[in-house]
Amino acid sequence: MVMQALGVLIVCCLNVAIVLFVLGLILGERGAGLRRMAFVAFACALLPSLLGGLMRDTAGSPGTAGDSNPFAIAGGAAVLAIGAYIALEVRKRLTKGSAQPRIQMKRPYTHRADRDVISMLRDRMEHDE
Repeated sequence: MVMQALGVLIVCCLNVAIVLFVLGLILGERGAGLRRMAFVAFACALLPSLLGGLMRDTAGSPGTAGDSNPFAIAGGAAVLAIGAYIALEVRKRLTKGSAQPRIQMKRPYTHRADRDVISMLRDRMEHDE
């Protein structure tokens, strides 16, 4: 009974993640918050399956090794997370001043849809002459 409820929860979280991600893509820049929420929903779908798998392995269900320690796995994940954070901090400090000149050199991209058809044709004719 619990496993069925857990399966329904995982499927619902995955469905919500897909819907939010697609809506976030459709909205473009304004959909960044929706894409972040989709990531959280996807993580919420993975968490029960990961924890359920760890607990099943620890209990020694038939067909599993049964010798993995969930605390050792959680400790390893914590060490990896701390290492990734340190790597990001080092990268941020090494590239602190190099990003600014690049940003100042960039020109904004203007979509052709922002201009009307007549001005586009006029520019094309002036270019061809």
